[in-house]
Amino acid sequence: VTASSGEAMELGEADEVTVGDVTFAADASVTEQLAGESVYLSAESQDASDIDNISDELAERIGDDPIYDITIKNESMEDISNFDGWITVSVPYELADGEDPDNIVVWYIDEEGNVIEITDVEYRDGYAIFKTNHFSKYCVTRMTSAEICAKYGHNYIDTSVPATCATDGYTAERCK
Repeated sequence: VTASSGEAMELGEADEVTVGDVTFAADASVTEQLAGESVYLSAESQDASDIDNISDELAERIGDDPIYDITIKNESMEDISNFDGWITVSVPYELADGEDPDNIVVWYIDEEGNVIEITDVEYRDGYAIFKTNHFSKYCVTRMTSAEICAKYGHNYIDTSVPATCATDGYTAERCK
C-alpha cells in the first residue's frame, strides 16, 4: 500500500503514516484490504465556517476547534470510505488550563451535518487518539457539564438562586 499526500509512503511496512500533523496506523485487516493498491491519504484542517452542512448552533459549539476532513482515495481518485478493520488516528489537541483529558471527545460529522460522538478517546503528548473504520470529517472537542453527567448515567441539574438583600445569588451545577 502506498499512501501519499504528495510523497509516497509504505503504509503496510510502516507502523504509522503522518500526513501534516495527523498520524494514522492501520490494523492488519485494513493493511490486507488495501494490499497492492496505491492510495492517496489527506487530512485537511478546516474551520466550522468552511463546512456547508452544519447548523449555526453546531458551528458555535465547535468554535475555533479544527475539523479534520480525512480522505483516502485509490489510484482512480475514488474515495475509499469504509475499511475492513480499524485505523488509529492521532490529531493534535491542546488542553485548556485545568481541562480534564477524560472530558474530550471526537465528533464524527456526517454528510448531513449530524454529529456522532466518539467517547473512546485517549489523550497523550498533545494528541487526541481515536479509532475509526471509515474516513470523514472529525473534530476534537470538550464535553459540556451535562454531557459529562450523561456519560456516567446521571442527570445534570443547574439550579440558580437569586440574590437577596442579605446574600449573593449563585448557580449550582451538579450531577445527580
